[in-house]
Amino acid sequence: MSNVNAASVGAATVSAPETRTYTSKERNFYLCGLVGQNIIYNIIGSALAYYFQFTLLIPAVAVSTIMAIARVWDAINDPIMGTIVDKTRSKWGKCRPFLIYVPLPLFIVTTLCFVNFGFYEESQTAMNVLIIGWAVFTYLMWEVVYTVGDIPLWGVTSLMTDVEKDRQKLLSLARIFGGVGAGITLLAMQPAALMVGGWIAKPIGIEMAGSEEAWIALNEQQEAMSKEFNIELEKYNADPAAYTAETGLDYDALAAKYLTTNEIIAEATRQGERWGFTIAAVAFGLLGCGLFQLCGPKIKERVPSSEKQYTLKENLQIMFRNRPFRQILLSGILGSPRMLIQTAAMPLISYYFADKDPLMAIVYMVVLGGGVFVGQFAAMAFAPKMLTKISKKNLYNYSNLAGVVPFMMIYAFYKIDPTGMADWYWVIALFFMFIIAGASLGMSTVLQTYMISDCIDYEEYTNGVRPDGVFFAGQTFISKIQAGIATIISGIFYAIYDFSDENIDKVNNYIAAGLTPRDIPEFENFMLVLFIIVSIPPAIGCLISVIPTWKYCLDDAEHKRILAELARRRSENEAAIADASAESAADPSDITNG
Repeated sequence: MSNVNAASVGAATVSAPETRTYTSKERNFYLCGLVGQNIIYNIIGSALAYYFQFTLLIPAVAVSTIMAIARVWDAINDPIMGTIVDKTRSKWGKCRPFLIYVPLPLFIVTTLCFVNFGFYEESQTAMNVLIIGWAVFTYLMWEVVYTVGDIPLWGVTSLMTDVEKDRQKLLSLARIFGGVGAGITLLAMQPAALMVGGWIAKPIGIEMAGSEEAWIALNEQQEAMSKEFNIELEKYNADPAAYTAETGLDYDALAAKYLTTNEIIAEATRQGERWGFTIAAVAFGLLGCGLFQLCGPKIKERVPSSEKQYTLKENLQIMFRNRPFRQILLSGILGSPRMLIQTAAMPLISYYFADKDPLMAIVYMVVLGGGVFVGQFAAMAFAPKMLTKISKKNLYNYSNLAGVVPFMMIYAFYKIDPTGMADWYWVIALFFMFIIAGASLGMSTVLQTYMISDCIDYEEYTNGVRPDGVFFAGQTFISKIQAGIATIISGIFYAIYDFSDENIDKVNNYIAAGLTPRDIPEFENFMLVLFIIVSIPPAIGCLISVIPTWKYCLDDAEHKRILAELARRRSENEAAIADASAESAADPSDITNG
């Protein structure tokens, strides 16, 4: 009996390490959840700042302040949530409980972010305080609920498999499908909001005008004046000095004579756009949260969590003593301006290219925004294959540096032809620059996820603890601080160029009157800042993001050695458990035989 037990023990001791990985069904449901979660994220990450500044007319400085407050809150909120995840032990695991229950509350707070009390105006201090206060409150509430779902969503990837190849494949697909979700929102939400807003503006305008006939007459009158202004402006632009000598009108006098907007049309358009964004947020929120809900119940956590649990203070110490993670965190923060190509795309396309026309907004979003996503998806899809030839560190650094070129070319194109960027040949040129910029961004994003996952293995190897939650809280923090810093930078530039509140309202009114802002000399600086924001700061972000990772300390060879050692340790631990169980079962029979 004892010989049999010894043989069993020996067999258990020398058994090969067991591999654990997900099924194709689990992978597919996980990726559906990623699509939905990224739809939700980009409703807030891209559309909310636009809604605050360009629809509600909250000043750019105030929008930047809101984002700054949120980033301070994130520094507290994200590590707390990461610690909660790492301490969670349940029959579903440590990440799945949050994924099962968070989508519905996330939908509610997402909708509330787009429900407000009116428009910011200098003459109504109390109402302005209420508008900004509600914006801050709902945005911070959204940050909390989003974090409760985001950290487990990424953290669970390291618990679904312990096979590095499968994990890399899952993370690459996660970034691609996350990009699909982001693309759905970025390409479609603003045009949808403008389209719905246009439908709603008509009945509002009819009510304000007193009858449908009066509303039609106001629009016809406005259209006639706009056409007359465009005719005179073309004559003025051809030879300003000759036009002024002949008519006695310089540009200011010309604008004062012809460039008038009807307040009923302007107010109906404002109200329609506000309601359009609220309705679009509800529709896209339902889609996103519905897909997100598919994830939690349908996946499994296969890699056992470490028994050790740490306090928030200890988890923060773990994060910041982990040198490779510190390098990735700092690189991500320095590279934040790159995100302006996404967060500032809506105002660029809306005001320069599409004149807030829903159909044209869709066209330019698909062409220019689509260029970014084509580049991102291609880079993310090819990342695993490229990693067979190039190390993570080198691919990360070189892809960031490559992004400098297309961003600077975007600015150069604008300076060559400031009013002609909507011509087909410039649109094609911009499309290719956006593809290259998107490829740079996509490659660095997916590699950042790989490298953070490597840092978890490094921590388990070094200290025997696997802090999935707290490290992916770091990734969540990087993503949100990048979007926040990008919004703050854009707010600063908008403030410098005075493209804020009253001037935005003025441009909106001219667009409502049928005019094209890029053709109006008065708005030249406003169009310039739209191109500056998506070119120069992102180029700088690409350049400085490689400073912390140029000498990245966790190379691929060392990580492979760490994975082999972790597999050996787990195998030994399982064999020891099997030995203990065998010995426990053998004792009664030994006594009986004796």
